[in-house]
Amino acid sequence: MHQYLTKYCLLLKICILCSYFSFAQQRLTGKVLDARSKEPVPFATIKYGNNNQGVIAGLDGEFVIQSDNSEVLIEVSCLGYKTTNIKLSKWHLIYLEKNNDSLTEIVIKPQTEKIRHIIDQTILNRKINNPDNYNWYRCHVYYKMIADISLPDSVMSDTSARNRKKQDLINNQHLLMSETYSIRTWEKANYLQEEVLATRFSGLKKTVFASLVTDVLPFHTYTDYITLNGKDYHNPISKGCFTHYKYYLIEEILSGNDTTWIISFKPKTSRADVMSGKVYINSSRYAISQIVARANDTILKMDVRIEQQYAKSKNKEGQARWFPEQINYVIDWRQMNKKNRLHNTS
Repeated sequence: MHQYLTKYCLLLKICILCSYFSFAQQRLTGKVLDARSKEPVPFATIKYGNNNQGVIAGLDGEFVIQSDNSEVLIEVSCLGYKTTNIKLSKWHLIYLEKNNDSLTEIVIKPQTEKIRHIIDQTILNRKINNPDNYNWYRCHVYYKMIADISLPDSVMSDTSARNRKKQDLINNQHLLMSETYSIRTWEKANYLQEEVLATRFSGLKKTVFASLVTDVLPFHTYTDYITLNGKDYHNPISKGCFTHYKYYLIEEILSGNDTTWIISFKPKTSRADVMSGKVYINSSRYAISQIVARANDTILKMDVRIEQQYAKSKNKEGQARWFPEQINYVIDWRQMNKKNRLHNTS
């Protein structure tokens, strides 16, 4: 009897394990890239299933979907790109084509009252979400600064051997790139320590960009102004922001119990201290989870862009807290003289 009971228990365990693995979720991954430049498309939206369920790709364009199936039909979209639908299985590279349509053609209606409610709640919660107001925190941060140079259409269309070499140089490498991985420790009041664990620098070291490597990038976007390249720009999520910006609700994504609202913003006027881009607001504490903001510095002839990705974690008391985990700073330099030739950068 004991022998039969042992065999029965063993058989039951095998059946349970087989049932578990047959219903175990599959881990499907992908990476979203720009079809032309092959560069990652940060914060692309990946929707699947019903009820706007989805995930948001990281700054590196990568995303993960947990599914009961080995293959899932997904919709991939990002402001400024054409939406694409594919079947995702295991690992997939997804290329998005640029969309030349204007924002008003992409967005059907502005949904003014809903947007105002979301942004007002986010502003009201800035104090509790601002890391500078925490008593203490320690987090890992990855900083990345890229400097590129843009050539005019007249140069890009010139097919001479000399210009082809110049085009290849510009297209295949950055003028400058700096990467830093650090541990950031904060303690109230105003005690800040940043321990650099690793750093890498490449590109032209004797340019005007070299001094920017040591500049302090904005750690978060819970201040009234965002400072880039020494210039203050009105924060699109701050008091009085509706005076400076127009807003559009691009997408809503459901992930578990949370909703992420993707809202684009652009200047209302031609002022030089405003930006354009998009902000991702999570229903958990109305915190900013991602933001992309760009501005044009007409004096230095630069386009500057900051991309921030936040992560949610719990403190010792079990409370959810949001911290920036990756910050990208991109400079696109357009230095040309009247003859459409690049100035000397040495």
